[in-house]
Amino acid sequence: MPTIKAIVEAPIKIEMIFISFSLPMFPAYRYNFKTYAVRENEPKDYNYMKNITVEEAFESAIGAEKAAQEFFLGLEAKFSHNDEVSQLWKQYAEDEAMHARWLEGLKAKLGQEELSESIDEHTVQLLDTVAKISVEKTLEKIHDLEDAYELVNEIESGETNAIFRFLVDNFEADEKMRDFLRNQLNEHVGRLTIDLPPQFRGATARRKIKAAA
Repeated sequence: MPTIKAIVEAPIKIEMIFISFSLPMFPAYRYNFKTYAVRENEPKDYNYMKNITVEEAFESAIGAEKAAQEFFLGLEAKFSHNDEVSQLWKQYAEDEAMHARWLEGLKAKLGQEELSESIDEHTVQLLDTVAKISVEKTLEKIHDLEDAYELVNEIESGETNAIFRFLVDNFEADEKMRDFLRNQLNEHVGRLTIDLPPQFRGATARRKIKAAA
């Protein structure tokens, strides 16, 4: 029987695991996300591809970061009539571009032998799920700031950032650089809570800010 101390500490430990995006214990594809992101060509009994290399994983992850940048630039355009909101999405887009450059730099430091190794199946599933997200169709679902808020919450808790963290944790040999990248990712994930203007922190207020068609 678990002790009282174990019962009290368990929720704290679980919360810390979630915050740190630990993989593969709690890979992001197992989370119950809302279905805001539109994924294409994914049948009910979908079989994920297997046996991709580290090099292919980096290329897919870099592509995912660039797609995320495209998405946030789309949000910036949809809310260009509101300077505070559009600036938030612009900063997100700049973050995603930076993530792509960091991954490109990290990949360039690896030898061919390491790049040729296979990636574990959990990470393959994360990569495959991200690859099927349609930026254009997802943006079509954004009608107001509340839609955007919910979707960004989903994205920032989802596969793309989990993959970034996985690659940094497993392939960045420099401990200081690894810590720096982790901190940058944490700041990025928390941006919606910290940088969203106070007047838009309620759902009712967000519903009043309409997105451009």
